[in-house]
Amino acid sequence: SYYGYVPTNWTLCSLADIAEIELGKTLDTAKNTGTYRPYLRSLNIKWGAVDLTDIKQMRIEDTELQRYSIQKNDLLICEGGDVGRAYVWNKDINFCYQNAIHRVRFYKNCNPYYFYYVMVYLDSIGYLKEISTGVTIKHLTKNILIRIPFLLPPLAEQHRIVTAIETTFAELDKISTDIT
Repeated sequence: SYYGYVPTNWTLCSLADIAEIELGKTLDTAKNTGTYRPYLRSLNIKWGAVDLTDIKQMRIEDTELQRYSIQKNDLLICEGGDVGRAYVWNKDINFCYQNAIHRVRFYKNCNPYYFYYVMVYLDSIGYLKEISTGVTIKHLTKNILIRIPFLLPPLAEQHRIVTAIETTFAELDKISTDIT
């Protein structure tokens, strides 16, 4: 395990225990029917950010809308290329998403930003590339993603961790700005 000491009130779990994970809709202009709707591609997802300057549209049926829509606090994770690149959707606008993105919708006590920072950590130590499949282009399949073990502290502790990380990053950004 990449974890050392585990506090007794933290749980070792996986995404399969606490979230619904869904890959987006496949872009197939010959088969897709329905209304044209804006959708996100993996190119739109950055670490901790989303680029909405180049949005494409795809035909999506009304009956598919619930399955392929993004809601506030959904965690979007890139499946291929720069595997694991992630962003917590914090917008009040409606988008769908393509099959190169996993949508993680938490249904138990998990702060999506907490798991986002778990992904940042796992990427920084090379773990995501190590567990991904593929030789030239890496893929983080759903079966691999749902089995990644991680420690889940109580919700209040998750909030404290996220606040501490974001405070530290803000201080580092200020130092970086002051230097330049």
